[in-house]
Amino acid sequence: MVTTEVTARPLKREHLINSDSYILETYDAVFVWNGTDASDKEKYAGLKIAKDFVKSHNKPAGTKISRVS
Repeated sequence: MVTTEVTARPLKREHLINSDSYILETYDAVFVWNGTDASDKEKYAGLKIAKDFVKSHNKPAGTKISRVS
């Protein structure tokens, strides 16, 4: 899997591709958005990347990871 930052601001729904998964970071939460056409592998990778992101970026203890649609 390749990770790439979406640099467009403000972030809009139109920037997301339905066959991909994305993470969105806020101070105390990380959200995982899975496109409707994302494969099971892509969805799993999105969640794993979010968990690794929390650890590698020293997010606060108790940082929630939530799936959104």
